[in-house]
Amino acid sequence: MVDETGDIAFDLRGLCAWLAVHCIGSERKILIDKNPFGIIAYGDIYSFSVEEKALLLKACKNKAKNVYYLNDFDEGFFGALATTDMLPIFQA
Repeated sequence: MVDETGDIAFDLRGLCAWLAVHCIGSERKILIDKNPFGIIAYGDIYSFSVEEKALLLKACKNKAKNVYYLNDFDEGFFGALATTDMLPIFQA
């Protein structure tokens, strides 16, 4: 399920996003860390807690250090993070 970098294989990012939506607790956090862009792009993160959404942002920041990840997604995917409950996170 992982590629040579140790992250979720490209073809399985959608499946990983689906699993993240249906998992809770520590399992979801593991998937967030491994596949944040895929979860935002292919998962329904509206049900995620503010803490989980903040983890997504942090994981995206960490993954963005590798330009490889940025080629596969466009900024429109991040609209799901723009919810009123996330306002304090963005202000910070």
